[in-house]
Amino acid sequence: MSAEQQQVLFENTANNMAGVPDFIQYRHIRNCNWCDAAYGAGVAKALGLTVEDAMNARESDPALHLPSCL
Repeated sequence: MSAEQQQVLFENTANNMAGVPDFIQYRHIRNCNWCDAAYGAGVAKALGLTVEDAMNARESDPALHLPSCL
């Protein structure tokens, strides 16, 4: 994908996650980051969050006792 296409993907993701609880946004950022660090960072930035915050939020995720969800 071109840089422009990547930015559209990040922005579309952020727009579609508007109103979603923080723990789900953080979970999505972590999943994106585990696939590709630049993807995770781009999604996090578009959401106004950081990968670092998302990684730290893992310990407070309501699904922590369900490893297959994280």
